[in-house]
Amino acid sequence: ENIGKLAQIILEKKSEKQSWIEWDEENWHYRGEKFAGAEAQRQERVALYILALDAINFCFWPCRNYPEETQINSLEYDHLAVALKKLAEADDSNHSDDM
Repeated sequence: ENIGKLAQIILEKKSEKQSWIEWDEENWHYRGEKFAGAEAQRQERVALYILALDAINFCFWPCRNYPEETQINSLEYDHLAVALKKLAEADDSNHSDDM
């Protein structure tokens, strides 16, 4: 239900602008371009990608909080975004025929 509302908000924003994914200048993010299902399903998949990316991004900030730590997590936002994009694109081919 809430995912449907989020998808609807994204659709409304899409109609306000020429390109609804202006934030993807670096081509890091999933856009569902190869998803062969219905457009509404593609848009829901993009919304789910954004939700997952946002949730994970705020859970795992690279930081060194303890003096005894010798290594820092060098993963950054772009690493996470691209990895999730690859997973979503691989999943496109698994589910396009089912929908």
